[in-house]
Amino acid sequence: MKLFVKSLRCVFLVTFFAAFVPLSVSANHKGKDITGIATVPCSNIIMFQQNPATQRDVTGWVQKLIAKVNKSAVEETDSPNAPQVSLTPELLWFGTLLYCGLDPSQPLVKASLRLIDAEWDKLRENSKKDL
Repeated sequence: MKLFVKSLRCVFLVTFFAAFVPLSVSANHKGKDITGIATVPCSNIIMFQQNPATQRDVTGWVQKLIAKVNKSAVEETDSPNAPQVSLTPELLWFGTLLYCGLDPSQPLVKASLRLIDAEWDKLRENSKKDL
């Protein structure tokens, strides 16, 4: 009986690695510039939203993306007064979940860019009101 249980565990372990390792490896090589966490489908992020490591990793990655986008906006406009997206980690997390929920099949990078676009639109709208 013990031999059967051990062999069943081995079969399960081999099946697990055969099924999921190729998927995770291919997720890191989908595009030339976009790799790693950026390619994770939003459905996975929603599924693991209660995991503190997921929250930390996703929020950290989105913060880095926003910093890159803000830097490129300043460089493109040649103006230090270019709109800068600035969100607290909590707002980043819930905003990411919101935009992931709109289309769970999209990758994280697409949902994050939609969040950034929405924040820029809000900044532009506020700057128009100030004039």
